[in-house]
Amino acid sequence: MTPARHLVACAVAATLGVAAAAQPPASRPTSTRPASAPTTQPAEVDLDALIARLGDPRWSVRQQATERLGQCPPSMLPRLVAAYRRGTSFEVRLRLKMAAEDIFLRQHLGDGRGFLGIQFTPVLAGIDIAAVLPDTAAERAGLAVGDRILALDGRPVPAAPGAGEWLAAQISAHAPGTKVVLDIARDAKRLKKTVTLGARPDELPADEPRRQIARAAFEQFWDRQVDDER
Repeated sequence: MTPARHLVACAVAATLGVAAAAQPPASRPTSTRPASAPTTQPAEVDLDALIARLGDPRWSVRQQATERLGQCPPSMLPRLVAAYRRGTSFEVRLRLKMAAEDIFLRQHLGDGRGFLGIQFTPVLAGIDIAAVLPDTAAERAGLAVGDRILALDGRPVPAAPGAGEWLAAQISAHAPGTKVVLDIARDAKRLKKTVTLGARPDELPADEPRRQIARAAFEQFWDRQVDDER
């Protein structure tokens, strides 16, 4: 990739999905949950049982329970707060707060922008897909390395070097779950691919200023919730 093309790719990384996941803070137990982890708790999982596992003598069990609690929907926050108030162990209370923070951040950093999930190179007549990120809208739609995106919803991709910014703006203008149609060239054939856009991951480095604001908001929320019952 030429330097100019590399700069274009970097400029739209946060929308199209080429940025690496941010590392967790050193003060928190390391999370192994991938960016694509489900955002809702499976119905068959017993929330009380997960909370009980936070006190298990095995670190791996405590860590797994913390991560799974952090994947719960926002409606579970009051139960985590209640469990925190009842907690007698410092580590159990710490892990409950960590799980609640994960839920809160995911809720408040979900900015409603669609996400495709590709690495790309702008060319004279479209955008060449250089990589398809796993478990993303692009992968689920069957996009492949080497495909050339020619149009989105019937609108031709403009000539490089503005192609990347154009596609990023078009994708981010749609909400997750929106269907878009991509015209692509593959092996000298023109195909149409319907893509259901995904949600934007919350671990992108470009989001760090927003993440810091959201963390400060969580601390205020948490203190208020805990203080209400003191």
